[in-house]
Amino acid sequence: MDRHEQLIDRAAEYARQRNFELAREIALEVVREDARNVKALWIVANVTASLTERRNVLNALLRVHPDNPHARAMLNTVNEQLRVASSNTSTVATGAPRVNVSPLLLFTVFAAAAALLAVMVLVNAL
Repeated sequence: MDRHEQLIDRAAEYARQRNFELAREIALEVVREDARNVKALWIVANVTASLTERRNVLNALLRVHPDNPHARAMLNTVNEQLRVASSNTSTVATGAPRVNVSPLLLFTVFAAAAALLAVMVLVNAL
C-alpha cells in the first residue's frame, strides 16, 4: 500500500470517529501532493465545515471524475445552500430587512406616543 493510500485510510478512519478536522488535514495533505486524487477530494468534501471549501473541492473532484453522481448531487445541494445564504445577506448583517418608512408615518407614531405619555402623566398626577 502506497503512502497516499495509507493517509486516505487514516483520514477515513478519523472521519468515522467524527474527528473531522484531523480527517480533513490528512486528506488535504494527499490533495496537495496529488490534486487529482478522487478519494482524498471526496473525504475533504464530506468533512469540511465550510460550504465554500466544499463547493471548490467538489468542483475539483468533478473535473477529475465528471460522472460521479454523488459529487454532482452534493454540489447541487451546496450551491443551493450558498444561494440561499447569499440572498439572506442583508437580513443577516442588520438583523432585519431594510424597510422604507415615510417621514409622515414616523411623525404620526411619535405624536401618538407623546400624547399617550401626556395622558399617563396626567392620570398619575390626579
